Amino acid sequence: MAASIHQCHQCGMSFDSSLKNCPKCDFGRFEQNIGQRMSVDIAHNMQTLVMATEQFYDALAQAKRECFSELEVVVGGGLINREIASILEAEVWKKSIRDYRQEPHNRGAYILRL
Repeated sequence: MAASIHQCHQCGMSFDSSLKNCPKCDFGRFEQNIGQRMSVDIAHNMQTLVMATEQFYDALAQAKRECFSELEVVVGGGLINREIASILEAEVWKKSIRDYRQEPHNRGAYILRL
């Protein structure tokens, strides 16, 4: 598996994403995600409900681990949408996420504040 490249938001240098800090300016790679939104589509690749739910929880964990402020989850308009809506209510109740809303002009996507 090839390593992915990350570009520093502070100084612009490209570096291997396995590094936690920029080698040039030492700015933290995940700190650069604060205020940013991570996006994931869990509904348009022939996912089953179980697969989509697993992808949701994986994306939520990754977004938190990598210090994103928001997570956009594209869920489509069917069964996955209804299931994720129920899960989101539970996640707010558990205080796992701050809140969520449907994306304006796209009822098949939710934006979560982490």
